Amino acid sequence: MKIFTRVSIAVLLGAVSAWCQPGRVLVLDDFEPPAAGMRWSPALAPAEGPATHGARSARLTFERGVAEVSATGFPADWRNFDRLLFDIHATHEGIRTLTLRLHDRDGADRSDYFEARSKIILLKGWNHIEVRLANLQAASWDRAVDLGAIRRITLAAERVPLPWTLHVDNFRLAAGAESASSASRTEPQNTVTVIRNRFFEVRQVARPEEVPESDEVRRLRAAALAELERFNAALRAARLQGIDTIYAERFLVAADLGLYVRPRLPWFNNDEQKKALFTAVAEGLAQGRRELDDEIDGIVRRPHSDDTQAPPPLVPPYPAALKGSPAKGWFYRDPDGRPMAVISLHSSRRALERFFASPNPHIESYTVGGGSRWNIEQSPVWEAFHKHDDAKR
Repeated sequence: MKIFTRVSIAVLLGAVSAWCQPGRVLVLDDFEPPAAGMRWSPALAPAEGPATHGARSARLTFERGVAEVSATGFPADWRNFDRLLFDIHATHEGIRTLTLRLHDRDGADRSDYFEARSKIILLKGWNHIEVRLANLQAASWDRAVDLGAIRRITLAAERVPLPWTLHVDNFRLAAGAESASSASRTEPQNTVTVIRNRFFEVRQVARPEEVPESDEVRRLRAAALAELERFNAALRAARLQGIDTIYAERFLVAADLGLYVRPRLPWFNNDEQKKALFTAVAEGLAQGRRELDDEIDGIVRRPHSDDTQAPPPLVPPYPAALKGSPAKGWFYRDPDGRPMAVISLHSSRRALERFFASPNPHIESYTVGGGSRWNIEQSPVWEAFHKHDDAKR
């Protein structure tokens, strides 16, 4: 037992020690030395001001005729690293994107590079970009990127207003955990974009609920939640009186989006956007509640009907048979003579199903030979396509 205990403790301590050791980091450019920025074309000018590492970053301006910038002259062998990291500071409002390209060949093959087209998401403030290097594929998807021969890094501005000025900082390669000496400074609200081949994900440095918010935002959220409680009370009262509430329920869907879904997204999880969201939610719920109150109180009178019979639903069911439906004027007609408009609901989410005359909505998956567009590279079809020339007909 003692031998087992000693061995177990030794193994555990060794694992903890290995985990705690800092990983490998190679700084490509942090714009601190006087000659920094010269490996870029056009050359970048180091500038005092916003920086995530050291005291300086580089000012980068895209304009007509100069919509991309490239860097060369750094170590070409990236095989000992698992990610490329860098930071971009922006001052624009809303969302804009950049394209990243990594070139690993010269000459005739230089167009076959890794491309993350419009996958760098930039919001106001600092944005941290992480490119996962494992299994990186060239843009053609015909081959893997040669991490032992990376020649050039390119940033390109596409479909954005020009001129556009940004600050970039702390380009580096890393493997394993980073130490404070090389890691970028971050704030909870900063945006993080992680690129994995053709896929990318966007989040903030902190979890959504940990991003600081102002007292005004907290007040507006509390006001929207109070309005939601009053709306639900009116909804219950209306249902007890046999009032069809389906049109009023649209405000509940909007409230769920505005209170619980959109604030989790980086481009909405800031004070200005949340002020607008929570204000709109409260105003919408108040409008819906007043509409229900007016029906409950008889201010808006419902049409005369035989209250011994259940009324038809406000959203009619999907027609049993579209074929043979009569046409009149510009429309096909339902059995009651009302115009029909058929809308395809393409989703597996059922939250909005009640608002549409839909037969079982579903999400479609197009497959061929056992592979879908999400995993075709791992399927036998992909292998056969590249192995046999006659498969490319």
